[in-house]
Amino acid sequence: IIPMLSNFFPGDKKFHGEAVHNIINNPQKRERIIRSLITVLEKNKLQGVNVDFEELKEQSDEAFVSFQRELYEKLHAKGLLVTQDVIPFNEDYNYRSLSAYNDFLFIMAYDEFSAGSKPGPVAEQKWIEAAVDDAVKKIPSGKIILGLGAYGYDWPQESEPDPNDVTVLTYQTALSTAKEVQGKIDFDNDTYN
Repeated sequence: IIPMLSNFFPGDKKFHGEAVHNIINNPQKRERIIRSLITVLEKNKLQGVNVDFEELKEQSDEAFVSFQRELYEKLHAKGLLVTQDVIPFNEDYNYRSLSAYNDFLFIMAYDEFSAGSKPGPVAEQKWIEAAVDDAVKKIPSGKIILGLGAYGYDWPQESEPDPNDVTVLTYQTALSTAKEVQGKIDFDNDTYN
């Protein structure tokens, strides 16, 4: 069992990059969070941690990679795994450097289109393939785990939807909703969505 360390705050349903910035740029805070994490992992007999930091506010990747290196070295000394979620085509993540300080990198091959974008496929096949092709150029293939989305979005009809008006749907809810309104489910052979 590997819990997730995230900068997602459920209260406002957002990732807070400034919280990560405040920790990774302060050696004392970095040390404290790593020490606390090790205590929790050992106390609960967990096997490691998955780092899911998104919406980063860094000007460079130096502090982020340094944090990941310290985390990796200290957890590995205790026999614990370190994994990390990375977003495709996002310059916040230096795949080459991060792959040295993770046992596995989860390529989050979803949200090509999301609540904050215009309507479109969650992840079309060609986009997923491009994300994997990009990743294998920078990450040893044995460290790559492909994450796929099994959900969808219900965008309102207006052309410029407000992200607050977009509903996230599970796969089952999307099918149930289509059935309730007698909607036709259209599988797109170009996007595989």
